[in-house]
Amino acid sequence: MDVTAAQGRNRIEITGLSNLRDFGGYATGDGAVIPAGRLFRSAHLGRVPSAAAPALAALGLRTIIDLRGREERLKNAPDPAVLGGIAVVPAPVEPGSFTSMIAPDGSAITAEMNRERILWVYRRFAGDAAAQMGAALVRVYEAAEAPLLIHCTAGKDRTGFVAATLLRLLGVPEDTVLADYHLTNDHWDRDYSGNAIFPPEVVAPLLLAHADYLGAAFAEIDRVDGSLAAYADRVTGLPDFAARLRDRILG
Repeated sequence: MDVTAAQGRNRIEITGLSNLRDFGGYATGDGAVIPAGRLFRSAHLGRVPSAAAPALAALGLRTIIDLRGREERLKNAPDPAVLGGIAVVPAPVEPGSFTSMIAPDGSAITAEMNRERILWVYRRFAGDAAAQMGAALVRVYEAAEAPLLIHCTAGKDRTGFVAATLLRLLGVPEDTVLADYHLTNDHWDRDYSGNAIFPPEVVAPLLLAHADYLGAAFAEIDRVDGSLAAYADRVTGLPDFAARLRDRILG
């Protein structure tokens, strides 16, 4: 599928729900097509008003997979009236970002420090957060026979990594996966708590989906596991996870 055309197709407007889009519809390298209307991603649902519940229900979601950590979930919990009967499955991956202008060593946080921190966050997905990511991938696999939504706080980093991993495991070409990841830069409203903490020039690296960030995760995976498929097998504990996922989603 042409990514430019996909950009207009996959963006979905629901009041209060930023960065919402369908990340299905892409063609795999062997000519299969990921079903549209099956895989969705977004920022958190904590700002969605009850009046928008019918619009959310129209997506036909059976499962919402929440990648946020405990404190994030408590801070921006969705209105139960919005969710209706959609099952919410926590799959927490703690964010690991700075929460103050002062670093642990007492120095002032700079833009470069924030950039290095987010690169570290992505590398964690192959390291000390690998088990959490594996649990998230298993939750997706278990729920993937019906429409599901994956989200974190912004729908940018944890969600971006999970979506990119799923697409690559399904066989979508890497340039298409990267283009889909970058759509966050057009779709996210950049409502982020760091905006109130950091000056604009310091927070800037945290407000982007950047190729270097996703590349850092996949480079670390290649270093540790040798391939994305081997990583998926390790972190999920399910042998041949990529093949299982393709069978479930591509039929």
